[in-house]
Amino acid sequence: MKRMLFGAIIVLVTAVGFGAGTVYAQPIGLPVVLVGDNVNLLQTLAPNEAANASAAYSVVNVLKVDEAKTTDGKPMSDLRGKAIHYLPTRAAEPAMTGNGFSGKKVRITGKLFKNEATILVEKVEEAPPAATPVQPAAIPENSGIKPAKPSNDNKDEFKDVQMEGPSGLQVL
Repeated sequence: MKRMLFGAIIVLVTAVGFGAGTVYAQPIGLPVVLVGDNVNLLQTLAPNEAANASAAYSVVNVLKVDEAKTTDGKPMSDLRGKAIHYLPTRAAEPAMTGNGFSGKKVRITGKLFKNEATILVEKVEEAPPAATPVQPAAIPENSGIKPAKPSNDNKDEFKDVQMEGPSGLQVL
């Protein structure tokens, strides 16, 4: 009987210890680089409530994600269009409440807590504008120059290569 009671106590202590350990486990942030628009939280989610906003909280910004990657370059396309909140730290302050980055495209480096839609900011910088594709220069109509036509012939260029040797293979 004593052995059974002792065994039950050991099992109980182990279970409680394991449970307490998981309750107090700290979430681990994923190192990421996020690029997006730094927008006012209230104006984005509830613009009609601006009159009811506290002065302290009416200036809080969030990041509307355009592009997300882990720091090793793996894309995270499921974050596109999501609003990510900044943890209130000194590093996040320029993006979170500062008007210097309000309404601008920013690049945020930090640790993402994905389930909480929150980032611990390590670095904030203004993102360079997206590259626009280069358009070919237009040719004036009166220049007499005609644009090249795309080749639609299915000519096999290798037929013109010399054959050599008894195998009949083409030599390049």
